[in-house]
Amino acid sequence: MPVLYAIQFFLEFRCMHLTEEQEEIIRNCGKLNYTVVQTARVLQLDAIEKANFLIAFNDETSQVRELYEEGKAKGEYEVEVAAQEALSGGDADAITFLNKQRHFNRMEDMKSELFGIPKK
Repeated sequence: MPVLYAIQFFLEFRCMHLTEEQEEIIRNCGKLNYTVVQTARVLQLDAIEKANFLIAFNDETSQVRELYEEGKAKGEYEVEVAAQEALSGGDADAITFLNKQRHFNRMEDMKSELFGIPKK
């Protein structure tokens, strides 16, 4: 019986269907840099759904991961655009922030490339 339960669990995971609202929540959580656990809490998933969500999130090719990464990239983009606009106005804090952000992004890329550490 445990094998049948495992097979059912796997099939449910592969068939995880998200509503448009859930998709938007996942994008927004990525945009706000929430952790995967925080994202699952915001979605208010039951235990099985949460387990499926966590598995899907760890699969880099899943819809869940793509939505999260899309939101994260958009959030970073919007922050940098706002900083760039402030930079154009001569805002010294914006210059400092933008330089730190670019340095952080380069470090994350290097860790990912050299050590296979996923980007945060």
